[in-house]
Amino acid sequence: MPGISNPFGRIFRETPAASHTNSPISLATLGPSEAKASSENLSDAATAKPTIMSRMLNIGCGYDKRPGYLNIDMDPACEPDFLVNADNADDLPTDYFHKVLAKDVLEHIPRTETLSALLQWARYLQLGGRLELQTSSIYGVVDMMRARETFEYHYGMTVCMFGSQAHPGDFHYTGFTEQTLRVHLLAAGFIPISIKLDEGWLFHVQAMKYEDWTTEPAEGDKIAFLCDRALGRAPDPHHYSLFKNISYLEAARIVYGSSERLFHVASKFGL
Repeated sequence: MPGISNPFGRIFRETPAASHTNSPISLATLGPSEAKASSENLSDAATAKPTIMSRMLNIGCGYDKRPGYLNIDMDPACEPDFLVNADNADDLPTDYFHKVLAKDVLEHIPRTETLSALLQWARYLQLGGRLELQTSSIYGVVDMMRARETFEYHYGMTVCMFGSQAHPGDFHYTGFTEQTLRVHLLAAGFIPISIKLDEGWLFHVQAMKYEDWTTEPAEGDKIAFLCDRALGRAPDPHHYSLFKNISYLEAARIVYGSSERLFHVASKFGL
């Protein structure tokens, strides 16, 4: 998928008995026939019979497969409804789902790709659709460590912060404060409805998609429209040459996924 290496998280091969039963998806490689079969099955559900396909999407389901959801993962061991990879992720229908769930996924995506992942998840949702996610709070972990000064406790909380690191997929690449989480959500076109702290260190978030970042003007200067909408300013001269040979969607991925977009949104909302 252009613009982000993997919008679904990292390998997380915990067993169902583990404390975190949902696994941010693995990078396991599919054989050509398996990949083709998975893609064709999803395509049939999304186009031929959309009425029987779930309108709720569970991203990085791991072993936490939920009734009524399309449970997707990159780890074949957890037997998801759809085995997704970076090449077939765009087979998922866009502007289709009423709800996207991503529990304990975001922290497994590199910090510089957080916004790109949220933008991709937003594409799957209809306007007014809901995003529910859970991820780690930096302050929450630190406050809990300060409140209990023993090595054993601190050691356990560093696992919460950085992952167990027992295998390549259980690394946490980022964490959030309420401000940084709120800005990323707003920048991806979500209005945070509630951001609550559970168990002292886990953010539980409910948000609604209020803006479609992929909207393309029918006519006029499309690059000027894009930069004004995403960054609140006119384009630089190099934008025209940079975006000359790519689609509007790919240009929008770049501009909306930029750090400038984050700072613009933070300033706009006084955060």
